[in-house]
Amino acid sequence: MKLVSMGLSALVFACNSSKGDVDDSRCGHEMIICTIAGTGVGGFQGVDTLATETQLNGPNALAIDSSGRIIISDAANYLIRRFEDDQLISIVGQQRKGFSVAGDTNDTALNFVSGIDVGPDGLMYMVEGQGHHVTVVDIEANEIEVLLAGHESPYWNAGDEAPMWPELETPKFEAGLGQLSGVAVGDDGTVYIADAKANLIFSISTDFSVNTVAGMDDNGFALVPNLDDLASDNHRLAGPQGLVFHDGALYVADTDRHRIVVVDLEEGTLTNVIGVTDRPGYGDGGPFAEAQLDSPHHFNFGDEGRMIVSDSGNAALRVELLNGTIDTVAGRGAGGYDGEPQDAEMVSLGRPMGILYDSAGDLVFADRDHAVIRRIHQPNW
Repeated sequence: MKLVSMGLSALVFACNSSKGDVDDSRCGHEMIICTIAGTGVGGFQGVDTLATETQLNGPNALAIDSSGRIIISDAANYLIRRFEDDQLISIVGQQRKGFSVAGDTNDTALNFVSGIDVGPDGLMYMVEGQGHHVTVVDIEANEIEVLLAGHESPYWNAGDEAPMWPELETPKFEAGLGQLSGVAVGDDGTVYIADAKANLIFSISTDFSVNTVAGMDDNGFALVPNLDDLASDNHRLAGPQGLVFHDGALYVADTDRHRIVVVDLEEGTLTNVIGVTDRPGYGDGGPFAEAQLDSPHHFNFGDEGRMIVSDSGNAALRVELLNGTIDTVAGRGAGGYDGEPQDAEMVSLGRPMGILYDSAGDLVFADRDHAVIRRIHQPNW
């Protein structure tokens, strides 16, 4: 990979809909789920239009900017969109697949943005799953820069034309850049990135050094210097996806091992938070930490640090209750996009992915397979 120069130093709306058969007034009731963006049919229709009349295509990741507005990766439309009142505004991309390039955010192509996060500096960091780029965006200035590039990128062979950091050797990993899948920014500005193909987590620090922080190679040898070779199999990742930096710690959705783990950033060790390693499953009512998951893609934290999980393989949202047990709070429906508003618990989900709490305390998540963004008003679990 090649480190490239970076020249960058509320949501407030109702569940509006033009569908005459929807009782929008219910969207303001506790534990009612409503679609706030998308039509339920994947595709591309509508630019800078009413959010509920805008077609999305594979929405998979969410973030909140410094003003409290929700940002969406409309991944298969190759766009980043943001809520402006009840509209969706495109802020990065041209609805064109290709390598992202430095410059104006409206002039760049994108290649399946799989993770986004806004750092303490107010900048938005993105990873492109198929473009092998880590990029950084100044949203207010409409500027994008390529921060890190894989060898597939035009930046890799650009020679002297590549905007390199002076006096900095090009960092490379033996594993290479495979499929970038998640990003989170720490309180100190360190950027953490998941690579689902190389099965590792690496970081870009504020001095622009790049380091592996978690993962083992295919032979079971640790990729982290502080871990002993042939370390415990528990410290191996498989298809990691969503990352969250919470309360000073880095949490990882270890998707193909069906668990959420927390990373010891000093030692590179992994500790299970929820999920039975390598055993997909489902079941409610028992201790949260002992519950089985199926291919969890993302997660986040709510009141009192309790976790909610996009249990993607089970097509459900599952949460840690106050008593420490696990419960399904959305996704008990029979399947299909079944209309709204309705009680969250009995709704059918497609493949829930990016998930967060907005500034009003509502839960917002991407239902990728139904091509919508959905909101649960004032969850009381």
